[in-house]
Amino acid sequence: MWSRRAGPFALLMICVAMGSLGQVCLKAGLGGDEIALDAFPLGAAANVLPFLIRPLVMAGIGLYVVSTGLWLLVLRWLPLNIAFPMVSLGYVFVVLLSAFVLHEHVKWLFALPGLSCIVLGVSLIGLGRVDEKRSGDGEPLPPAHPSGNSPIERSVR
Repeated sequence: MWSRRAGPFALLMICVAMGSLGQVCLKAGLGGDEIALDAFPLGAAANVLPFLIRPLVMAGIGLYVVSTGLWLLVLRWLPLNIAFPMVSLGYVFVVLLSAFVLHEHVKWLFALPGLSCIVLGVSLIGLGRVDEKRSGDGEPLPPAHPSGNSPIERSVR
């Protein structure tokens, strides 16, 4: 069973990985084919439609849909100011996947320092979570508004 502390972060990493894999599936699903641009938005949309039924494109979209559902759970457990910056780890995953799965050329001399900055920044934001208030047994306290009665939710009703 997941601990109350590690579970949301593990689920967050699954969301980020699924989104990154979704990107790779979308790119691979295009297979190098061009999508014709049209002067009219409806014409451009019509040109995209045949690509939507390709298996890898559908897999990419499916990964996004499942990732979005899991993201809702993450948002239930983690503050947005912690969770959302962690999504930028997807940039790291996409660069690595595009290099090793899609065999795209990556200029590592520039990519590694940039990716390191992302990982460092996300780590610093995540460390801010260490200072959160804890109950007597060391577990994080439950969300401040577990019943859905946050100030924003009350104003929407």
